[in-house]
Amino acid sequence: MADQSYLIRVTAKILNVRCKPGTSFQIVSNIRNGEVLTIVDQTKVHGTTWGQLKGGTGWINLRHTEPVNIK
Repeated sequence: MADQSYLIRVTAKILNVRCKPGTSFQIVSNIRNGEVLTIVDQTKVHGTTWGQLKGGTGWINLRHTEPVNIK
């Protein structure tokens, strides 16, 4: 299977990382604006797209991110 990972930049002031995709799950850490992260998987929960962080540290709401273009 091909690697489907991609880079994103956080656009929110502080973005919660959750243990599973969805706002009802525990917050495990926070990420600050401007940080660049690798997303390795994504899923939709109640119409919201969530991305799984590389390394299995958790899931973030992708609404508060933007894609990073590699030049």
